[in-house]
Amino acid sequence: MVPQVLVLCLAVSRAFAQESRIINDSPRNRPPVLVQGGDLRNWEIYEDTPVGSTVYTLVGQDPEGSQIFYTISGDYFSADINTGVVTLKKPLDREKVPKIDVVITIQDEPIREIPENLIPFRRSVKVLD
Repeated sequence: MVPQVLVLCLAVSRAFAQESRIINDSPRNRPPVLVQGGDLRNWEIYEDTPVGSTVYTLVGQDPEGSQIFYTISGDYFSADINTGVVTLKKPLDREKVPKIDVVITIQDEPIREIPENLIPFRRSVKVLD
């Protein structure tokens, strides 16, 4: 009788191990990140920067290699959704607004049945004379 119990335990153990392997091999969609130097961290802009100028380029990276989409909040900047190029869209005046708080969002693409990730990042942009 002991050998039958042992065989049954071994069969259940193998089935569980196979099920675990299948679950671990399932697709995942890990969140994208902003790359250092393309993350608007500790960034400053001069108040005499002309409106319409390209002032920064956001750079994101997705662990699965999917395309990244960019947005930036507020009245002063716009970001090209596909390239991350940031443009100044309103004149700056350091005496009135010495710091601009924005939220950058980056989004990756869905992977099969797994939805996309939408990740926000808060940043403060210092306006210089």
